[in-house]
Amino acid sequence: MADYFDTGETTEVDTYSETSSSEYLRLRAKADRLYKKRNQLSQKSQAAYCSGNGKRAYELSEQSKKIMDQADSVSLQAAEYVFRENNEYRGPHEIDLHGLFVKEAIDFLEQRISHDLGIKQRQLQVITGKGLHSADGVPKLMIAVEDLCEEMGLKHHTDPCNAGILVIELGNDSEKAPQETYYGSGQSQSYPQGVQVVTPQKQEQEEQQRKQQEQEELQRQQEQEQEQHRKQEQQKQEQEQQQQSQSKQYQQQHHQQYRNQQYHKPSGSSKSDIVEISLLVIFFLLVLLLGGT
Repeated sequence: MADYFDTGETTEVDTYSETSSSEYLRLRAKADRLYKKRNQLSQKSQAAYCSGNGKRAYELSEQSKKIMDQADSVSLQAAEYVFRENNEYRGPHEIDLHGLFVKEAIDFLEQRISHDLGIKQRQLQVITGKGLHSADGVPKLMIAVEDLCEEMGLKHHTDPCNAGILVIELGNDSEKAPQETYYGSGQSQSYPQGVQVVTPQKQEQEEQQRKQQEQEELQRQQEQEQEQHRKQEQQKQEQEQQQQSQSKQYQQQHHQQYRNQQYHKPSGSSKSDIVEISLLVIFFLLVLLLGGT
């Protein structure tokens, strides 16, 4: 199964009942499909961006983010489910990390160590497995747990009777630890702070919430698109009205200029009258001159 957390491996799953294993594998398979879909959308987004289609690239990128959130949610459900199944009947000094990605396992272990230090527990047995199911046979989880102990300054050693168990020395007085069943059944069951137990009812509620959030997000996008379209149409109408107004002003100015030119220009009839009168005066003068001679 592909590891999209880049954690290197999952731990062994051969301690589950058939029903639990089936549910676990179903959740992991669903998460894998979502991660693959996210990767495909991401590649398409990059291709669209390289081709110059920025708008399409952005849309695909947003879809990729949504699918990523869904995948993370399902993957978390799988981790919480298998953690609960493996630790429900474990003793107060044990934690079983089978079936978890390395990063998931370390997160659960850090919470458990913090809890045990708080109740002054002296020792914690971490069941990691021997790494027999990892691709290269290297117990990556065991190594990661040892690294965590080194970072936290905790002494640790491999159980001499089982190489798949790492014993962490917490350095506290075990007699001061409260007598409680840390992973017991029924009402006595207790989990570290921050660890959530996923029940079918809770899964259904989360699924409904997720669908509701998706519908709300889709509705918001549609409203944004409608608002953007409305603004574009309004801007287009304003531009058309402005163009019509400018054209009308131009026509009025042109008409006014034409009228002014016609007003200052002598009419054709006035010119004819002046010529006619001038000819008559000349003719009259000639008659007078000829009559005098």
